[in-house]
Amino acid sequence: MEIISSGLEGCTMLRNGKGEMKKIERRSFKDLLITTDSGFELFRTLDGDHLIESSILTPETRRLLLSQGGLNVKAIDARGVDQFIEQKMG
Repeated sequence: MEIISSGLEGCTMLRNGKGEMKKIERRSFKDLLITTDSGFELFRTLDGDHLIESSILTPETRRLLLSQGGLNVKAIDARGVDQFIEQKMG
């Protein structure tokens, strides 16, 4: 099942670190970053608007979100953490 063809694109379904619901959509300027639970707790005060806690996603939903190219949802890795910190700390 693809996110785009399944009608999930544009659905409000992911809650960010500030408790707001965010839409899944084609790549936008502000991406939603899926992080580990510990990473979420560490970084949500810096930029909770863009962080999604991985434990709220089922493994299947996470796989579907990350396998779809061009969506505004992506996993954050070590390099992403470095870039995130650099952007926020200047």
